[in-house]
Amino acid sequence: MALVRWLCREYCRQGYVTVALQQAAGQGKLKVIEWLVEHHRLVIWTDECANAAASGGHVPVLEWFLSHGVLSSEWINTPLRNACSEGHEEVVEWLLAHGSAALEESLNNAIAFGHVDIAKRLVEHFGARAVFPMVARRVAAAHNRVDVLEWLQDLLPEGMGSTSIMDMAAAQGHMEALVWLHENRSDGCTTSAMNDAAANGHLEIVQWLHENRSEGCTADAMNAAAANGHLEVVKWLHENRSEGCELDAIDRAAVDGHLEVIQWLHENRTEGCTFRAANNASHHGHFDTLKWLHENRPEKATVMGMTLAASNGHLEIIQWLHENLGRGCTANAPVLAAEGGHLDVLKWLHANIELEWSTSVMDAASTLPVLQWLHDNRIEGCSTRAMDDAASRNQFDKVLFLQQHYPGVGCTPEAAYFAVENDNIEMFLWLFHNHRDQVDMQSLREFSKKHWLPIFELVDPTRVELIQHDEESVQEDELEESNVTPLVSVELVCRY
Repeated sequence: MALVRWLCREYCRQGYVTVALQQAAGQGKLKVIEWLVEHHRLVIWTDECANAAASGGHVPVLEWFLSHGVLSSEWINTPLRNACSEGHEEVVEWLLAHGSAALEESLNNAIAFGHVDIAKRLVEHFGARAVFPMVARRVAAAHNRVDVLEWLQDLLPEGMGSTSIMDMAAAQGHMEALVWLHENRSDGCTTSAMNDAAANGHLEIVQWLHENRSEGCTADAMNAAAANGHLEVVKWLHENRSEGCELDAIDRAAVDGHLEVIQWLHENRTEGCTFRAANNASHHGHFDTLKWLHENRPEKATVMGMTLAASNGHLEIIQWLHENLGRGCTANAPVLAAEGGHLDVLKWLHANIELEWSTSVMDAASTLPVLQWLHDNRIEGCSTRAMDDAASRNQFDKVLFLQQHYPGVGCTPEAAYFAVENDNIEMFLWLFHNHRDQVDMQSLREFSKKHWLPIFELVDPTRVELIQHDEESVQEDELEESNVTPLVSVELVCRY
């Protein structure tokens, strides 16, 4: 507690309390919660506090939240799902006693994390008829929980099944679950079983399905195995199955630079590839793969190759494509480079490629250095999308830069929506103060719903009653009449 007091005194005198409450709840620090509530005016409650307490297994904290009425009417279900994931039986019992009704996802979480006793308790509480057996079986198969499959079979022997259950077991490489389903259920599987097993490199599963099931696979088995670099699976399918592969095999293998697979397919198969192979290699920075394709295949990279390389900042590949193919790129290249924060690529494109730049480039700038360079070296400027995007990324430094250098551009109501969605109080208040005409009723309602009511006392204490938790009680004309424009003490929270 001494450390908490010191930190709050030195660094958070006027701060708001949200994350600290969640952290304390997750660790069961009830005294810390009580102290924070007592010593901070700006306490912002969210249901994440209850979720954290449930995940940590802290019933006393949940009881405190309930007795103090700080949670919404919808709070009860998510904590049950979290408690089931973590295996906190005491929390599960407490939540069930207080009306939690989130059976399906809670049961699935208990099964997925191996908490069979909790799964059985949920079924005991809600009744077997409330269970969706197909979903529960699929979750059990996905996590190789043969014990749960057996329990569900005894509980609901006639319960609905699906081919997707065995498909899931095969995709995850769970031989025990796969064999059990084959021997004890009649649902069967589809070609997705072998396709997905091949995609994930489960050669033993592919071989078992080949020997024990009749569904087979499609050409996508080899396509997907190649895409993920599973050369041994590719070879086995080539030697033991007749479905073969498609152009897609080399194209997709190039995405992750599986050069050995590409070379084997080139030497042993006849399907070949398309220009997408070279473009994919360029996009993802696989220089060796790109050069091999260039030297051994007739399908060359297109202008999209350089454009995609720009999106991921692969300057060396961009320069190589420019020197060896001379096809340039599209006007979207600088936009994608700016979005990725690749300043070196932007500088090179600016100096070497004739392109029609637009405001979209600055709008897409994801970092302040890129924004500053564009401001200093280009003339296109930006649109309202620039500030909207900065707000969506929680980049207050960019918002302030845009306000300083492009004051007439501003933003749209989207900026305030993003600030609310991101729980960024400082951003929201700054937008309210500087772009009041773009902070509409919807944003204010959402602001209120997130339990940020105390913040409005900084805006205009005389009109707080207008911002109610009941959405219907707030009328837009009332807000317009209230003139809630001046921020009295916003400097206490914002440092703009």
